[in-house]
Amino acid sequence: GLPEELRNRVSGLGQRSSPDQLFDLVVELCRVREFSAGELAALLGRDRKYVMNNYLRPLLQKGRVVYSIPDQPRHPAQRYRVQQ
Repeated sequence: GLPEELRNRVSGLGQRSSPDQLFDLVVELCRVREFSAGELAALLGRDRKYVMNNYLRPLLQKGRVVYSIPDQPRHPAQRYRVQQ
């Protein structure tokens, strides 16, 4: 499971949370373990495509998260993680 502090941050999210809060939360989640876009969307209470376009893609471009399968970005088992 997630560390308690992260669980509290996830459960305290509202629909009006700032984008910066969500960027940081996605990075912290991906530091704990690899997540799929669908898992992140469910945790954040957002649509999967919305999370992909508005959070994961920009974080990938900035290098804050990386693909678990870098040579196949559209792989069905693709996950996102923080580079160790």
